[in-house]
Amino acid sequence: SFAPVGNIGWTVFVGRDRRSILLSGFIDDIQVTAIAFLLFLSSASFLAYLRKQLTTQEILGRLRVEKELQASEARFRELFDNMSSGVAVYKAINDGEDFIISDFNEAGQRITHVYTDFIGKSVCEVFPGVKPSGLFEIFQQVWKTGKTGYYPSFLYADDRLTFWVENYIYKVPSGEIVAVFDDVTEHKQSEDRIMRQSRLLKSTNDVFSETLTADSEEAVAKTYRNSTRLNYIH
Repeated sequence: SFAPVGNIGWTVFVGRDRRSILLSGFIDDIQVTAIAFLLFLSSASFLAYLRKQLTTQEILGRLRVEKELQASEARFRELFDNMSSGVAVYKAINDGEDFIISDFNEAGQRITHVYTDFIGKSVCEVFPGVKPSGLFEIFQQVWKTGKTGYYPSFLYADDRLTFWVENYIYKVPSGEIVAVFDDVTEHKQSEDRIMRQSRLLKSTNDVFSETLTADSEEAVAKTYRNSTRLNYIH
């Protein structure tokens, strides 16, 4: 490159050889590359940090959820094992043709006198009277419709067990059905005693009333015989 100097007729020339020019451009390229590389490293480091933070938060969230689930399961198990009512959990197989026992709480074991070797077995095997009693049909209805069922007190009987029982059956989101049942034998026996006492009291009152209004001893005796026969039948 060159340029004239004022009016003195001189000219100033400035020259650079090719190597210096190429070297200057190469240095510029190195600087640009270095800056770009540093920017890349900074971005990558930031993204890695951000990803690590998100992963850490996700892991902590999972741990928190798992901890809450474990606490909830522990509360459920505590309630399940300490309920006064029997609770049995059944899993349907073969499209509801049969139900196997998934779980059975301590009260249920105590009521039915079944303490071991029941998990994974068919309800019909453990309780042979479930089909004749009609309870098995309620299991199927609840499993198919999802609607809660109630089976009032009935006399369950098989070769091993006889007792009066009532059941509430409902379906849970897992697809299993849960039967909550109570032994109402004592209550049923109390009802029967009260009914017998009521009939006996009524018969006694009838005899006294007939005694007061009867025209003869034969009429009184006939009333007594009839009331005694009715009480015996009941």
